[in-house]
Amino acid sequence: YLYLNQLKNKKEKTEELSQKRLIKIKNSLNGLEKSGNRILSLSKRGINAAVNGNIKEAGESLKDAVKVVDEFIGGLSKIRTHLAIILREHRVTINDLQSLYSKIKILEDDFSRAMEEFLEAEITYLYFRDAGRLFYPKKTSNCDFEIYAGAIADFCGELLRKARLDIINDVESMVNIKNYHRDTKNIHDILSSFSFSNSRGVRSKMEHIKEYIKEFERILCDLKISDLRRNNNLLRKL
Repeated sequence: YLYLNQLKNKKEKTEELSQKRLIKIKNSLNGLEKSGNRILSLSKRGINAAVNGNIKEAGESLKDAVKVVDEFIGGLSKIRTHLAIILREHRVTINDLQSLYSKIKILEDDFSRAMEEFLEAEITYLYFRDAGRLFYPKKTSNCDFEIYAGAIADFCGELLRKARLDIINDVESMVNIKNYHRDTKNIHDILSSFSFSNSRGVRSKMEHIKEYIKEFERILCDLKISDLRRNNNLLRKL
């Protein structure tokens, strides 16, 4: 009887601790649910500000985004730690695990999308702040290969958007657009040397970059024709 009672008490204590851990994980998951959207929102704001020349505003948005990213990474790390402890030391049902894993998978997918947008924002901000310097994370552990590749591919679309704005805002835009065109081609050449899976969408983004390059070439051609016409008109007046 004593032995059975000890086993029963141990089982109940283990189940109680497991439930406490599960509740803690679920609360942590709920607390992080809105973080991905927050990172996306701040990153988009930073991208738009940088492309429109509002570098200070872009920097402020990125500072706020960095804080949310750090909170997200820290929270996700704690969740994984608690889950590892539960699997190692406590009793959990398959249903509990399935529920947790599906929520964690959704959270990780949200984080991947948010990080891609965040990296694109950093790349865009530093490029326009530092006259064409391309950003890359100092520590490779902080960045996933395909997430960074997707971010820098999307950045090429921001260069095209900036080119169109330069035409509207600055008559002497040829030099800038040539630089954007050059950097887009360089990025395409670099990314083309790697093989990407279909899961992250980088392959389709490579096709988009090809279209960006064609559009740059069309814009540059139109600008050159416009300059020739302008010069011809000036010569006629002389």
